Amino acid sequence: LPQVAAELCIMPDMPPPSGRFDVGQSDCFWKKEGRAIVLRVFYPIDKSMRSSSSSLPPSPSAASQSSSSSPRTAPDSLARNFFSLKWTAEEEERKRAEWLPSTFGANCPSYAEGYGNAMYNLMPWMPPEVCKTIGKVWFGLVLSGVRMPTFADQLPTAAIDKFVPIIYSHGLGGNRSCYSSVCIDLASHGFVVFALEHSDGSASLNVLPDKTVTEYKFAPRRAYLPVSPNRIKKGFTPSLVPEDQKQPVSQYEFRHGQLEQRVEEVRFVADVVQAISEGKFEGEDWLPSVIKNGNIFAHRIDMSRLGGMGHSFGACTILKTSVVDARFKACVLHDSWLFPLDEVTAHSALTCPTLFLNSSTFDNIWPSEGVKVQKSFVEAAKESGGDVY
Repeated sequence: LPQVAAELCIMPDMPPPSGRFDVGQSDCFWKKEGRAIVLRVFYPIDKSMRSSSSSLPPSPSAASQSSSSSPRTAPDSLARNFFSLKWTAEEEERKRAEWLPSTFGANCPSYAEGYGNAMYNLMPWMPPEVCKTIGKVWFGLVLSGVRMPTFADQLPTAAIDKFVPIIYSHGLGGNRSCYSSVCIDLASHGFVVFALEHSDGSASLNVLPDKTVTEYKFAPRRAYLPVSPNRIKKGFTPSLVPEDQKQPVSQYEFRHGQLEQRVEEVRFVADVVQAISEGKFEGEDWLPSVIKNGNIFAHRIDMSRLGGMGHSFGACTILKTSVVDARFKACVLHDSWLFPLDEVTAHSALTCPTLFLNSSTFDNIWPSEGVKVQKSFVEAAKESGGDVY
């Protein structure tokens, strides 16, 4: 039924990757020393001779290097890359990967309902039952037929001796598939991206192979910025909950508790990636369909160049992790939601090169809070003799 719906509907496809590699994808379950996590790995693979991504218009850098390259006609590009769900026979043979997760005891409709449930956090005026129905019908029925410009469980390319790893942390209501477009493009340029799915209740849904299910957890309601909040130095607000609000915990306490768990999960992923790079990890379902005769990533992941990336709550998670874990050498933060940070971190100098990418309309519920904390980081960097651009 989802495939029929996909055939009948005109839906935008994900943009093709801009790098020189095709992209492999695998959902993994890692368990070690009492900790467990599911994640999605994106990695570069050799191009298929007839794959659609091989015939895409060249990237700007490639176009400048080769005057003989010419993009396809606009109608063909539009029909093939943005509104088509059909792939060549060779692409089908290579197993085009699905977007919504459908492994480890959960199927696409389950994650679709999870997205719908998380929508209630953004639209509290809409009844939860309506949000769940939207999730089931739209995400579950229609989008479960969408495939990505990636190939499932293929061997990584041999053209790169050492892969640069990036750990990606999702925002509120996301999961390991939510930022696929960004992760895919990075992998097409040679990076290996580990997009984890947090189990702290900030993901739209998290399901482990042992049937442990963690649904999205809602923060205390009415926890919005008061008109005249009490502020500490440099503008950071520990709690946004009015004193007269009757809640067992403030929203700050709730989100900060999640942040602490998220940081530990990112560090656990870094531990496993390091063990894989050293050829010491023998975990469950580590690229199960790819690695059959040993760890082919052994000694091919460059942990000296480990990077972190995240969006919103994920950006806050990566930032905090980089402060407490020296293995992270650089961070890219998309629309950082810095409210859950503790006061000490908010007033500290960052420990590695960090790029903040912010839209002007992101922080609407907590006006200017993120900007003030970022200014605190800038001041701390200047005081410590760091460079600020």
